[in-house]
Amino acid sequence: MLTLGAVIIFTLGLTVLEWWVLVFPVGKFTGLALLILFSGAKLWLTYTWLTITPQASTQRRVNVFVGFFLSLFLVMLAAAIGARFSTWPVYVNDGVLQTEAALEYLGKGESPYGTSYYGTSLETYHYPSELGPENPAFYHYVYLPGLLLMSWPVQQVSMMWPGFYDQRFVTFLVMVGLLGLCWHYVRGRREAAYLVPVVLAGAWCTPFFLLGYNDILPLALVLAGLMALWQGGRWFVPGVLLVAFACVVKQTAWFAVPLILVAMWGMFRAGQLSKQQLVRALAAALVLSVVVVAPFWYWGGQGYWDDTLGYILGTVQHTYPAFGVGLAEILVRTGVLASRQAPFPFDVLQLLVGAVVGVLAAVKLVRAREIYPPTILYWWAGWLGSMWLVARYFALTHLGFILTLVGIGFVLQQVLPKQAKLNPAAD
Repeated sequence: MLTLGAVIIFTLGLTVLEWWVLVFPVGKFTGLALLILFSGAKLWLTYTWLTITPQASTQRRVNVFVGFFLSLFLVMLAAAIGARFSTWPVYVNDGVLQTEAALEYLGKGESPYGTSYYGTSLETYHYPSELGPENPAFYHYVYLPGLLLMSWPVQQVSMMWPGFYDQRFVTFLVMVGLLGLCWHYVRGRREAAYLVPVVLAGAWCTPFFLLGYNDILPLALVLAGLMALWQGGRWFVPGVLLVAFACVVKQTAWFAVPLILVAMWGMFRAGQLSKQQLVRALAAALVLSVVVVAPFWYWGGQGYWDDTLGYILGTVQHTYPAFGVGLAEILVRTGVLASRQAPFPFDVLQLLVGAVVGVLAAVKLVRAREIYPPTILYWWAGWLGSMWLVARYFALTHLGFILTLVGIGFVLQQVLPKQAKLNPAAD
């Protein structure tokens, strides 16, 4: 029989092993296999504890299990932020440093797009030499304006108290929102224990979140939007607006939008969504997107385009290196690519693969005639993962994000009834 103490110890051990995979050079593809293995093992361990030994997993023990890892997570986050202001050697994601620099540009009335990031805090980031002679982020700020709009008020408040700013303050607040949203649906249920292997000690949140990666932002916004759309009624338009705002925060959210639109089209065809309701929701989303993006586009359209899209597609001089755990790394290792900066039609491959997976998703979602959050999350993970696999850059952080999408989908599938509130007009 599995006891609470045993589950905590084994989960901690697997999480430490995940850190070992990321910190020590075990090999990229070995790391790929190990992260999947460890993530699956933690989920299986929790599942076994809940189902095979139910007498050992009462609600009180589940709450202790979640509370322990939540407390540990908060301590580790505080230590990670505090370490930046000490003499310890600290690693922090370059996106944290660049966004903080972008906010400084905004504070001076300058556009953060189409400008150089030399002379900013980004220079303190130790760019891996195997990726190239210099960090291409010096020339491009890839994140969308919504991230800056979320970060600006947090920066202003934090400079008053506690007197300093760390970009992870924003991701922390969003993480609180994500956990609160999930807890709303699993509260009082033993399935709440799954939040530990999926989020608090998950393959993405524990290592990559603490280092400053910000994929939690589009994930939380899209998830909140999906839950609102699933509720229907007066929540329908706010749900669309949440997804729209996610799309002006980070490009990752773009891949969820076609899936949601196809599901909405299926509802429309089935008479569960009127033309007026559909047009009203999409118009609101369009207006929000234009309001957020237009000022930055007006500030310098070409620079904005190069930073947020050309940089990703590889159509600019300084672009992502061919790197990671996907096709690009294989091409580099086999000599097909002479260097990590060599050109290759990854965008064409992504289009082809994306088209195939996208058609499969569209067929399934139209037939479903509903917006069921777990289904959207699964297809989002599958579509995004298949395109990342043949992309120029597919790192372990991307893999961790995909595993988190699947994991949250699994958690919600345990607690959400399959029959959604399909009629947005009903309340």
